[in-house]
Amino acid sequence: MPVLVGLVLIAMLIGAGAAAVYFTPFGTQLPTIVKGTIVATSHDATQIGLHVDGTAEGVGYEIAGAHWIDRNGQVNGGSRPECIIPGSTGQRIELAYVRVRGTDDGPGISTLVAWVRCL
Repeated sequence: MPVLVGLVLIAMLIGAGAAAVYFTPFGTQLPTIVKGTIVATSHDATQIGLHVDGTAEGVGYEIAGAHWIDRNGQVNGGSRPECIIPGSTGQRIELAYVRVRGTDDGPGISTLVAWVRCL
């Protein structure tokens, strides 16, 4: 009987460990903050291509719904950042993003932009 109890406890610990690893956020729990220059903007300014400072290539971000901070430090939401004009390039921004593991509805890793700051 003690062997059976031991095996059950080991199985429970392994299961709990696997669940902890699966449900732990991808990467750090803090957002990654990057600065860069916009190299592409969608027609409605909900998507941007950003040349991140210190890298050789651009990265695409979906910024629809992200809060944004204007040049005066005012936090805004519900609209596009004033410094990102549809179809334009060359603006300097800083943004914070987190990478999250998908759910049953969307497997894989997603990048979610938390905020954009106009520089």
